Amino acid sequence: MTHTSARAVVPAIAKEVFAGLVLIASGMAVGYLTLAGARLPGALEWAVIGYVPVALVVGIRMLHNARARLHGRSMEDRATQEAVRVLPRWGIQVLARGMPVAGIGDIDLVAGRGQRRLPIEIKSFHAWDGAERCAHAVVQVHRQMASLHSGHGIVWLPEAGAGWWRRWFGLRVASDITVAFGSARNLARIARRRL
Repeated sequence: MTHTSARAVVPAIAKEVFAGLVLIASGMAVGYLTLAGARLPGALEWAVIGYVPVALVVGIRMLHNARARLHGRSMEDRATQEAVRVLPRWGIQVLARGMPVAGIGDIDLVAGRGQRRLPIEIKSFHAWDGAERCAHAVVQVHRQMASLHSGHGIVWLPEAGAGWWRRWFGLRVASDITVAFGSARNLARIARRRL
């Protein structure tokens, strides 16, 4: 079983946090100097005044994005650990975790039985609402399926709530992709049907 560590993502998140903090601090410093009466020549003064709100908005947005990425990464790590514990009890092997694939990033989990392979993409969505992010997840899983020569793929939403029917059977979003909701047991039940 292969596994790539979440540590590879942490430096990118740290850089985003650092850049966001620098933008916020510089915006606040420039804003303070401007309010304190520092005078700059003509057009430069207007550029500096324009910089302050832009720096603050972009810096805050970067911190928000970094927080969301960090939450997604930690949720994905917890879900992966749960799946690694539960899937073998259902007769499903976990063949890879965080498997890098050239051109498409990584596959969160690769499950298998016999010669069959199944990519599992873990998402931190709280619902499957058909939004653009859901369509992107379907495209992502299709690419993963192509790289594994797999006939089916799963998008797993460990934090999503769903009625018992969807938890038990999942939601078919394409002829070859099913969305699994909730626990790793629900994932295993759906994966076993597809392998």
